[in-house]
Amino acid sequence: MRTSSVICIIFILTTALLSCETAHHKNDNTKIIETVPVREDKKVFSVDLSRATDVGTIFIASPDLFSMAGKEFTVEAWIKRKTSGNLNGSIFSRFAGGGLSLYVKDNEPKFSIMLTVSGTSTFTAASGVSVNFDTWTHIAGVLVKEDHSAVAGHPKCPRGLRPKGTSGGEAETPHMDIYINGIPQACASTWDSANTKLKGPQFAPDDDINSEGLRQIFIGMFPFTGGSIDGLDNTAKFNGIIDEVRFWTVARTQAEIQQCMTKTLGYSAPCNIDSATLKGYWPLDEGTDTVATDISGNNNSGSVFSPFGIKWNGGWVTDSPF
Repeated sequence: MRTSSVICIIFILTTALLSCETAHHKNDNTKIIETVPVREDKKVFSVDLSRATDVGTIFIASPDLFSMAGKEFTVEAWIKRKTSGNLNGSIFSRFAGGGLSLYVKDNEPKFSIMLTVSGTSTFTAASGVSVNFDTWTHIAGVLVKEDHSAVAGHPKCPRGLRPKGTSGGEAETPHMDIYINGIPQACASTWDSANTKLKGPQFAPDDDINSEGLRQIFIGMFPFTGGSIDGLDNTAKFNGIIDEVRFWTVARTQAEIQQCMTKTLGYSAPCNIDSATLKGYWPLDEGTDTVATDISGNNNSGSVFSPFGIKWNGGWVTDSPF
C-alpha cells in the first residue's frame, strides 16, 4: 500500500511545459520522487531501434523485479514497423527457462508464455494480423483467469483456443488473449493434455535468476538465455519504433485497454499510474541520454543499449501514437 501526493508547477514559456512531481510514500516511509513531463506542444518521444547499427534494446535488471508467477497479467505497447520487409523481433520479453514474450514474427504480433515443466514448453497466441509499414499499432497480451462467456468485459474468443473435446475454450482458466488496436484477435491454451506433467491450464512462471542474482526484462530484444522462440533469438533486430510500454499484474478488460491505450497514464481510473497492479510503465519520452525511466513507482528503470552492453542514445525520435 502506498499513497501519493502530486505537486504541479506550470512554467509559462514560448513552449508550455507542465511538470508534475509525484511523491510515493511506501510502508517503510521511504519516498521516491519522479518527474512526469506532460508537454502541451505534444512533442513526445519514442525509441526507433531500426536506427541502431546492431540489435538495440532497453534492458531492465533487478534482484527485486516484480513477480508474475501465479498471476494474471497484461503487457502492452505501441509499435511502428520501419522496414519494408518482414518485421521480426521482441517487443517485451522476460524469460530465462520460463516466462513470457510479446513479439512480432514476419509482421504478425504474437504472445507466448514458456513453462519449465518437463523441459520448456511454449504456448502462443498468434494474432493472425499483419502490421502495416510506417503505421502505429497497439499490441496487448493478456493472461486471464476468467471464462469469457461468463464475465462481462471479456469478449468471446474470435479464433484459436479450441481444445479437444470442447466447443469453445473461453472457459479455460487461465488462458491467453492477444489484442490488436484494442480488438481481440486470438486466444490460446496454456497447457497440452498430451503432456502428462501438465495437469491443466498454467500461469507463467518467473524467469530464472541469473548468476548475478538478477531478473531481467528486454524491450526490443530477446534474452540471451532461454534459447529461441518461434525461430527467433537475441540476434533478431527489431526494425521498428517502440513506445508506451506497460506491464500490469491484472488481466485488463477490452474496455480498459481501449480507454487507456491512447492516453498517458495519469491519476484517474482506469488509466491510473498509481494502481497497485501497474508494475512497470516506460513512456519512453526522455528524448535524450541512455536511460528509460519507469514512472510506475516501482524503480524498474532501464538502459538503452546497442549493441548490448554499449549505451546508445541515437534512437530517440519525435514520433508518438498519440
